[in-house]
Amino acid sequence: MIRSTAKGILFDGQRVLLNLCEDPFNGQYYTLPGGGQLEDESLSAALEREMLEETGYSVETEQLLAVCEVQCLDAWFNRQYPEYTHKLYHIFLCRPKARARQTPSETDRMQLISEWLPLEQADHIRLKPDCLQGAVSRLLNGTLSGYLGLQQIPYNHA
Repeated sequence: MIRSTAKGILFDGQRVLLNLCEDPFNGQYYTLPGGGQLEDESLSAALEREMLEETGYSVETEQLLAVCEVQCLDAWFNRQYPEYTHKLYHIFLCRPKARARQTPSETDRMQLISEWLPLEQADHIRLKPDCLQGAVSRLLNGTLSGYLGLQQIPYNHA
């Protein structure tokens, strides 16, 4: 089974909103906000729902920037959570619908906070999945797009 996920790059012209996460296998790292697509839900609706739940920001999906895959190789984890064994990330540019932020209603269990980082800093932090490492500004300026590849990981991350 492949889990379809929608991830968003929320960019205000200077900064990008990212989730700071931590888990015992990966330590601290950042991820793009977003998450799993529900049955009978469009990718844009999934992204808009997940962004509001995780970050408190109401967004509008603008454009698909890239796609990448992650496969977890941990046999115990895959038996316990088969729906997270293979994830397909759809990475979208999104923009805020309103300036006001609500209280996040459903953060990921590994998520510590949502944090605005300067674009230059976003290219030099530890960003998961690894295919996004150093790629945020290139995705935003159009010099990187399409299929970013498959990453096989020993332990799952957010």
